[in-house]
Amino acid sequence: MAISWCFDKKSQDVALWAIGYSLLSIGQMLQSLRGIVPESIGSGAGVMFIFVGIGIVWIGFRAFDGFSRPYVVAFVPAAVWITLYFGAPQIFNLPNNRITLFSLIIVAQLATIMLSIWHGWKRERLPSRILIIILGAVYCVITVVKVAISLFYPLTEVNGIALMSWYGVLMFILYANALGMGFGVFALGRERSLRQYKHASETDMLTGVLNRRAFYDRASKKFAEAGGTLALIDLDHFKHVNDRYGHAGGDEVLRRFTAMVSNHMTKDMIFCRMGGEEFGLFIPQSHISEIINFCESIRSTVSQTPIIWKDETIHITISIGIFHERYVGKGLETGLMHADTSLYRAKNQGRNCVVSGPAMVETNAIIA
Repeated sequence: MAISWCFDKKSQDVALWAIGYSLLSIGQMLQSLRGIVPESIGSGAGVMFIFVGIGIVWIGFRAFDGFSRPYVVAFVPAAVWITLYFGAPQIFNLPNNRITLFSLIIVAQLATIMLSIWHGWKRERLPSRILIIILGAVYCVITVVKVAISLFYPLTEVNGIALMSWYGVLMFILYANALGMGFGVFALGRERSLRQYKHASETDMLTGVLNRRAFYDRASKKFAEAGGTLALIDLDHFKHVNDRYGHAGGDEVLRRFTAMVSNHMTKDMIFCRMGGEEFGLFIPQSHISEIINFCESIRSTVSQTPIIWKDETIHITISIGIFHERYVGKGLETGLMHADTSLYRAKNQGRNCVVSGPAMVETNAIIA
């Protein structure tokens, strides 16, 4: 984890996980030295480091999902352990008492981590979240079983080493489980990175909508299997906007326009920037009159909504060409060709209008 942070020092979640797992490692090392080092270091400080490490790992998960980071809460379990260890040493004279308290705190901490991961799952459904939750739940169950067994078969120790065979078996399972959770944390970060890279490769950098390639990937199969409507939208006289307000003003117009269209869309529609000032829209199968009304509502909204750029007010209009396919099997390229023909007809009819139909006409007319 520390190596991962070296390659991505801006990620606070990775830094917190690196610190947390480092503290866990220190705690485990001190516990493994029980019988060699003083018990106050092996059981006292060692367990304290474990609890602090788990708390920091929990904060790391919260940072990963953008939640608040209550650092004070992360140190409470360690504070409780140290207070009882040095304030009430008689509790720790019996190994079973120590195991029970340790187990209860561990279960509480893991439950808190799993709850945080579950809230993160609601925001971003990364598969590794479920893996970590399952492993965490298994860890808690085995820990509770360990406490239950200790009630019937009390643990005995010599120089900090447990003499009961069942204890060693359960601890081995717990360590293996914890290792799996660690790999889950690695996978979690990788899954998010892959999603971010995929999103960046599919998104138009200026407007934030899909790019042409992503539109083809998503709309091709749907259009071929179920038909639907393809609409090509072009901003009228956009060159004049760039000439008068500069490319910065033109960029703002494109961003505001895509926001207007996005506000009209339903979740099953697919919208993209084809290039320049031309945009594509896929609308699932619906009655042609409803589709025309929908496109008209977009056209009307755009024409009636002024765009404020610095001290200037910019008014734009759009032309929309649509092609409606009721039958399956036709390719996206063919559908877009028909929609493009309709778009040129809209341009020839004076712009700021919606034109539908498969009719093929000469397209050497107007393109701006």
